[in-house]
Order: sequence, then C-alpha cells, then structure tokens
Amino acid sequence: MNSPTTDVAMPLTAAGPHRWTTHAGPEWSNPGGGLWGGYAIGLAIRVLDAEPGSIGEALSLTLTYAAALPSGTLDVHTRRIRQGGSIGVWEVEILPAGSRQVGLHAIVTMAKRPVTPPFAFAKMPDAPDPLATCRDFVDALPRGIVGEIHLAGHSTQDGLVVDDHASRVAPGLWSLYAHTLRRFGPVPTLVEWDTALPPLAVLLGEAEQASALLREQA
Repeated sequence: MNSPTTDVAMPLTAAGPHRWTTHAGPEWSNPGGGLWGGYAIGLAIRVLDAEPGSIGEALSLTLTYAAALPSGTLDVHTRRIRQGGSIGVWEVEILPAGSRQVGLHAIVTMAKRPVTPPFAFAKMPDAPDPLATCRDFVDALPRGIVGEIHLAGHSTQDGLVVDDHASRVAPGLWSLYAHTLRRFGPVPTLVEWDTALPPLAVLLGEAEQASALLREQA
C-alpha cells in the first residue's frame, strides 16, 4: 500500500523502496516549456528528506539535464551510493511517469550537522553603562585641567551617538555635568544649539539649567 508524505509544494507518495511519485503542476512550468530548474533542485532535496535511510541535510548538489521534464506526474528514483559516519552520497533520477528515459540526474551530498558544543553559546559580557564610563573618565582627570565646558544635544544614528547640537541636553548628560562640576568647581560653561533652532524660551531654559547647577558649586 502506498503511503503519502504530505507537503504543500511538493507532495510525495512512496511507491516502493527508493521509489516515489509526485505531481508537478503547471505553476512550476517555464514559459518556454519544461519545468523550472529550481523545481528539480527542490524535488531532489525534498525526496531525500523523505528517504528513511538519508542522514543529515543537503550539503552539495550536481544536476545533469538529459531531457526536459514536463509538468504532470513524475517518477523519482533514489539510490544511496555511499554512507559514512556523517557524510552520505545519493543519486536521484527524475522521470516522466511511466517512462524509462531519465529527464534529470542528480548527485546529492548529505551531511549530518555536528552537535554544537555548549561553549558556542557563551554569553557575551554586558556593555558598561556609558554614563558610568564617562564619570570614571572625569574622575581620572587632574583637577585644574578643565577651563571650559561645552554642553549640547545629540542624536542616535545607526547605533552611533552624534554630537549634532540640534536638541536639548539629555537628562543623563545634565547628571554628568553636575558630577563634573562637583569635581572641578563652577567652570565657565557654553550651551551649544546650532541647527534646528527652537523658540528662544527653550534656549534660555537650557542656559538657566546650566546656571542653576553652576550656582550650586559657587
């Protein structure tokens, strides 16, 4: 009794040991006649996926077209040429149903994927907090070296932080600025906003926020 193996794109029916049948609908046909080459590649791999003795997955495939394959019912013959511990070599022949003339001959190398060792999934260390890194940098500077501080907004583009002077100073940077003033004292400060200028009140608000933090260290 034939036992069907269901697949939406390429249904297979076992017709005996190393013997299969399938139906290639007209949607697989080339405008000039015959089946699309990609169908034959897919069918050769598909049938070996269904073969009980096949181990692994397709590693390489060589096709030889002896004749054009028509749409409709096809016979597929397979033969295992060699099977090692992890590599197997198979022969696949695709013929029009009932014909003895091979339309396509394929040699397919099947490979068993090795077990991935546990260390391959080692977790990468977490990236350090950028503000903490900046605070450490500030703390490493000698006192008295800073003569002026510039503050500006930034944007993030493709994972990069761009000092574009086109927005408000970020809350985290105000915190870093306050930390810097605690180390170096009330250093003269310039708030920069060069493009995409907002209303004057926004600019004055940024300046006042810097002034307030300066007054705390006066």
